[in-house]
Amino acid sequence: MGKIYTGYFKNYGLDLKLEANNFLMLETIEKDNPGFFGTAYASGTIEITGPVENIQFDILATTRPNTRIFIPLYNDIDVSSYNFVTFVSPNQPDNIGQSDNYKVNLDGIQLNFDLEITPSAEVQLLFDPKVGDIIKGRGNGNIKMGINTLGQFTMFGDLRIASGDYLFTMGNIVNKRFTIEEGGLLSWNGDPLDANIDIKTIYKTKASIENIMGSPEYSKRVSVECQLHLTNTLEKPNLAFGIFLPTVDGRVRASVQNAISGEDALYKNFLSLLVLNSFAVEQNASLEGAEETGNNAFASSGKKPPTRCFLTR
Repeated sequence: MGKIYTGYFKNYGLDLKLEANNFLMLETIEKDNPGFFGTAYASGTIEITGPVENIQFDILATTRPNTRIFIPLYNDIDVSSYNFVTFVSPNQPDNIGQSDNYKVNLDGIQLNFDLEITPSAEVQLLFDPKVGDIIKGRGNGNIKMGINTLGQFTMFGDLRIASGDYLFTMGNIVNKRFTIEEGGLLSWNGDPLDANIDIKTIYKTKASIENIMGSPEYSKRVSVECQLHLTNTLEKPNLAFGIFLPTVDGRVRASVQNAISGEDALYKNFLSLLVLNSFAVEQNASLEGAEETGNNAFASSGKKPPTRCFLTR
């Protein structure tokens, strides 16, 4: 509903309000928008106002199922060159995001998005998709995005993760899927590629602590949680490693803590649990290779090496 106005068939303007249900809000691939891309469905309202040479779109919407957004963290991005809007022909659905004929020049267009994010939408953070180093998450939040007539893109809001996983990789040695703890947070304060991150993840395994306790009494494998905490920003995340034994008593847990205390020892044992499913009080050739590969992988990626380690929750 709304109106189209003009002055003596010149200077046209719009004042329209549209109700949309499960509409295709975004359909792009990486070559269109290197900063973020994917498929997004939403329901809500779209208000279109202003003179045709300076139109403003205000979109208030809630995400719907089949929404998947990808945020690559390995590109140098020039946001002013993004192609944010794509016209879709219902008669040619297979060509979505593949033809330059559908790209729209945003000169003179202001886009304002106020999006309610629900767990029906999946967000993927791509550290290195070639080896599978990817965080996948679903959650709740409110995200506000703005794209002005100069092509400047801003993003504000929080996404609280309800569920997800992190496929953690280090070279060709480590490739383990960590579960994201509920409550992880992504927070944007303007720059869409520089969100603050606070995500805790866990990889569960079992290992014997006999070589730590020095007694066959402890030869039975016990539950071990390898914990990985990501903080700082998406572009330059800090990682902190942790090891926790949830089922042993306090005395045993304290003995294990004393045996592997110190950042170097904890880091080596963390890698040993991921690679060999065992603690490594004494260094071995396999672990030395894993540690060297891990350090090289950190050096060649955007992730910083561990800045701190911890032994308990």
